[in-house]
Amino acid sequence: MASAMRNVGDSHADPKVKAVWYKKADKFLRSNKARRHKIVQEVGNVVVFLIMFPIAMAGYALCAAGNIVRGVGSAIVGLGEFVTGSESDRPRLEG
Repeated sequence: MASAMRNVGDSHADPKVKAVWYKKADKFLRSNKARRHKIVQEVGNVVVFLIMFPIAMAGYALCAAGNIVRGVGSAIVGLGEFVTGSESDRPRLEG
């Protein structure tokens, strides 16, 4: 993790930003095991969010598309019943 922080610092052109990332890496190395575990866990949560968010959005989009198709279908059925007369308006033949 600290090496990744240093790599971020190395890749940045601004010396001030580079110093900030080096400080973060040093702080990470000096922290105790529990604190390091918490930092890694927070990073893992962000990664999980970044992976799950597009999947959830795709699910919501499919749900919305399905509701639109169902609504259009219901409108077509209603229009067809209006034009031909609904099933409940027709007399039933007994016998």
